[in-house]
Amino acid sequence: MEFMVSFFKYLILFSKKYVVFYPILFCLLFIFVFFANVPCFAHTREGETGETGLEGFLESLRGKEGFSLSDYYSDSYLLDSYVETIISLTPDQDLVSQLIITSSGGYGRKPDFALKLIEEKKVGGTIFFENSITEIKELANKYMQAAIDSNSILLPLFSIDGEPTLITKRFYKKVVLPYSEYIESPDECRYIARDISLLLKNWGVHVNYAPVCDLSQNRAIIGNRSFGDSVEKVSRYASIFIRTTQSYGIIATAKHFPGHGSMEGDTHRKLVISKGLPPELTIFQTAIDSGVIFVMVGHIAIEGDEYFDTNGKPSTLSRKIVTGLLRDRMGFKGIIITDAMTMRAAKIFDDPELKAIDAGVDMILMPNDELSLLDALMKRVKNDVDFRFRIMDSVRRIVRLKACLGLINEKALLNY
Repeated sequence: MEFMVSFFKYLILFSKKYVVFYPILFCLLFIFVFFANVPCFAHTREGETGETGLEGFLESLRGKEGFSLSDYYSDSYLLDSYVETIISLTPDQDLVSQLIITSSGGYGRKPDFALKLIEEKKVGGTIFFENSITEIKELANKYMQAAIDSNSILLPLFSIDGEPTLITKRFYKKVVLPYSEYIESPDECRYIARDISLLLKNWGVHVNYAPVCDLSQNRAIIGNRSFGDSVEKVSRYASIFIRTTQSYGIIATAKHFPGHGSMEGDTHRKLVISKGLPPELTIFQTAIDSGVIFVMVGHIAIEGDEYFDTNGKPSTLSRKIVTGLLRDRMGFKGIIITDAMTMRAAKIFDDPELKAIDAGVDMILMPNDELSLLDALMKRVKNDVDFRFRIMDSVRRIVRLKACLGLINEKALLNY
C-alpha cells in the first residue's frame, strides 16, 4: 500500500504539470480500486486486522484523523490522490450538481423543495435564510441525514449570510452583535468572528458568506454591513475576520468582488456600474493573501477600464473579471461563487448561470431554476470535451473542500 501511495504521489505531481494526463490518472486510480475490491486481491495477512480494498486505500490517503480546513491550500499529494480517487468513482451528475447551491427558507425555496433536491443529488448544498435558529439546526440535520440515506458520496454544503450586521438583523434578540461598521477594535472583530463561527458550527453550517469587503459609502445596500469607508481599516478587519473564522473550521467568504461599496445602486434591483476598477480591489487582495477560501462575485459592471471593461455585463458573467482579474492577475486559487442569481442585475440577461460558468465561476448561488441548469450543464458536459475539462476544474476545487470538511460519504462509494 505504501508503494501505491508513493506511486500516485509522483503521478499526480506529473499530471499537475501536464493536464492532458488527468484521464490517465483517473483510469489508473479506477483500475487500482477495482482490483483492491476483488476478493483475491483485497485481503490482510494472517493475524492482521483493519480495512481492506477501497476502504483501506482511502484510509491510507486521509489517515485516521482525516483532513482539515487548514489543508485546503496545502501542497499535499495525499489530499490530491484522495480527491482524484473520489472524483473517478463518482457519477457525472453527482459531480456536476456540486456547482449548484440552492436556498432554503425565508425568501428562498421552501424547505421541502430544497430537501428533495438534496435527496435526488441535484445540488451541492443550500444557503439558509430567515428560519429560526432551531429550524436551521433541525433542517441542517434533516438534510444531511437525507443525503446519507440516499447514498450521496458528496454530502451537502450548508451556508448562511453570517455577517455581524445581517445575522443580528435576522435573528434579533437571539443573536446580538454590533453591526460591522461599529466594530471598534481588531480584538472586538476577532471575538465577534469567533462567536459567529462557534454559532454556525453548532447549527451545522459550513460556510459563512462574510466578511463584506466593500467600503461603506453605498448606503443603499452596503452601509453598516461594511467595516468602514477606509481601505486600510476594511482590509485589516477583513483579514482578521477571515483568519479567525477559518481557524474555527468555518469557511469565510470575501464579498462582493470587485467592490460594491464605492458606487451607488442596489444590484437586487438593477445593474450597478463602476467607472473603472473599484478601490476595493486592494481589500480583496488582502483577503486572498489572508487565505480566504471563497470569493463571492457581485453583479457589478465595469466601464471604461482598458483591460477589464465588462461590456455592459455584470462581473459575474465576465471572463475578464472572473478569470482574467480574480484568477490570473490576483492569484486566487480558491472557490469563486456568484452572488444570488435571482437578483435583477443578473437575471435580466439570457442564460446568466451558464454565462457565469463560462466566465470561470465554480458555484452558482440560487439559480433561477436548479433543475434546468443541471440539465443544461449535463448536456454540455456530454457533448463538449473542452467544457467538461472546464467543469472538472471547479469540481476538483469543491471536492477538495468537501474532503477537508469531512463531507465525503465513503460508504456510499461501495454501492456504485
